[in-house]
Amino acid sequence: MWQGCAAYAAGGATVVQDDRIRWFATGVDYEGLNGVFIRPGTPAVPVEDALRTFQRMRVPALWHVGVVDRPGAEPIAGQPGASWYEEEPLMVAPVGQHEMPAVDRLSIIPVHDIPGIQAWVRMWSGGGDGPGLDPTVRARIGAGPAFVHLLAVLAGVPVGCAAAFVGSPDRVGGEVQHVMTVPGVRGRGIGTALTVAAMRAISARGLGTAVLTSSPDGLRIYRRLGFVQVGTMRRYLWSPSAAERAGMITRPDGARNIAAPSSDVTGRGGYPA
Repeated sequence: MWQGCAAYAAGGATVVQDDRIRWFATGVDYEGLNGVFIRPGTPAVPVEDALRTFQRMRVPALWHVGVVDRPGAEPIAGQPGASWYEEEPLMVAPVGQHEMPAVDRLSIIPVHDIPGIQAWVRMWSGGGDGPGLDPTVRARIGAGPAFVHLLAVLAGVPVGCAAAFVGSPDRVGGEVQHVMTVPGVRGRGIGTALTVAAMRAISARGLGTAVLTSSPDGLRIYRRLGFVQVGTMRRYLWSPSAAERAGMITRPDGARNIAAPSSDVTGRGGYPA
């Protein structure tokens, strides 16, 4: 999963790797395109270094943390601007050979060009041509062939999407990403078809294993396709607006960000040395 996020570096994203903590920042104002990965069971990590990147860019970020022995011990949990986001099972499966469900008038279409990725992003985000559309399209296209983007089209109308990360440098596995369908067509096998298509894309690159984290809606589908839980991923959201509400003021200072409680700033007449 980290490799899939690090692939954004090809499009100009900031990517930093450490033994205990890794982070990437595309600069897009969406938490799913900026994030941090922390090795399970390592509470003493330099979270401030990662925070400075997101403070400087003024973008939200998801912090992905493996479950630790002591609930609430995650190092991001107590940071100003951080809040609980979700917990999902981490699942893996051999890509194998799965039958594509027979859904009348359904096509699963790979998209590669800008109009195709724009349609994919609109489906993924559930939105129209908002301010985040073009930056998100650039981030996904900038990663090059590391991602395969899939649209589900039912009777000529896009009704779902999925993606596969297939650029794994270790040549072991790929990731099934962003499987979703619009509410009106759920329960008809379209989510299964998208997942099978993503697994086939992973297999086509010579990779034998697929990994994903599952929402509650997708758990039944993934288990039926052979996915088993091997861990749990806890996620926290860090937001610059929430950090400001918590009393933190940030400003760029060359390559650094200075962060100080607002009481320090107003009480001392400026930013501390």
